[in-house]
Amino acid sequence: MVGWTLGRKHYKHEDRRWNLWREHWTNGDGLLGIRNVHINFFVFYQMQALSNVWVFSLPLILMCNNTEETLYKTEILGLIIWAISFYLENVADIQLSKFQLKNKGNINCVMDKGLWRYSRHSNYFFEWMIWNSYALMTFYSINSQWQYAILILMPAVAFYFLVFYTGVPMAEKNSLKRRGEIYRKYQENTSMFIPWFSGDNSFKSE
Repeated sequence: MVGWTLGRKHYKHEDRRWNLWREHWTNGDGLLGIRNVHINFFVFYQMQALSNVWVFSLPLILMCNNTEETLYKTEILGLIIWAISFYLENVADIQLSKFQLKNKGNINCVMDKGLWRYSRHSNYFFEWMIWNSYALMTFYSINSQWQYAILILMPAVAFYFLVFYTGVPMAEKNSLKRRGEIYRKYQENTSMFIPWFSGDNSFKSE
């Protein structure tokens, strides 16, 4: 988030994805086919707010209610994963920010260096790992089956939002719209979400 906010200066201008959402909703692809952009934005943000209240906040609430003085191994492991993931998420955002600054206005290149060589959405992946770390740290704070269910649901909901709803789809749509064939080749040779070894590097830009 630091790289997203400060590096790409989204406090000064709007994320390009929001215009894609407007197009998406205007074409009748919003809630119940509603085309009104204001209504869809309202639902969009309120659904995320409700998810934060009812799903994503649970691990933090449970951890605060844990009176045990002992740190369990899963809590220590969760802290380590959180620290690494937080660092790498911001590294990915900063790498992308530097690329965009260097290649401003040039649509004939794609970010395929650093962490982006192994995942087309490395920042989203490490954001998701942060949510997994919360679940791991909360494991010994749970005392009912429904809490276990919510704890499993939390990273699943985060994965859905990032990969199928608010994150990857609009970012990919925007990149394809702006960069065309070079981004299509990047898609073919680079893992979408989970970092993995890339394929043919012959398309890669300088």
